[in-house]
Amino acid sequence: MNRMLKNAAVVAAMGLTLPVWAQTLTIGALVSAQVDTVKVKEGDSVKQGDVLLMLDQATYEARLAIAQSKLDYQQVVFKFDENAYLEAQDLFEQGVTSQRELDEEKLRYEKSLAKFSQAKAQLALVKAKQRYYTITAPQAGVVERISVLPGTTVFKENQSLIELKVD
Repeated sequence: MNRMLKNAAVVAAMGLTLPVWAQTLTIGALVSAQVDTVKVKEGDSVKQGDVLLMLDQATYEARLAIAQSKLDYQQVVFKFDENAYLEAQDLFEQGVTSQRELDEEKLRYEKSLAKFSQAKAQLALVKAKQRYYTITAPQAGVVERISVLPGTTVFKENQSLIELKVD
């Protein structure tokens, strides 16, 4: 281990001394999709944040539309169940309905609220994945190798797409 540390470049990060083992970064995607466009070529110098390639967003857009429609539906159901519960509370207070009927409406309302919250979370998750369709340089360097062309399908997460020699 000591011999390896002597040969490694050392950087300071968050107050710690860490060895830098890799001089070449292998860049992959966190989603499965088809490569839409490659924005760089081998030998290009890039800065951190430069766009390297774009993945087709058709699947993302379809998932976004599905998640949005589920949220819209659950919101309508929730509002209906909320109003029914409020009405059941009023009827119970007037002595018109039983405790059991009120409890049933409360349960329906709480289930509806949970489904509505779940649909909101699902939409947020889908939206969070949008950034994975644009592959950017994690740091400055030179594009050493490009493993894909437009039209190539990326089937698995972190499949090697581009190798970047770090500055």
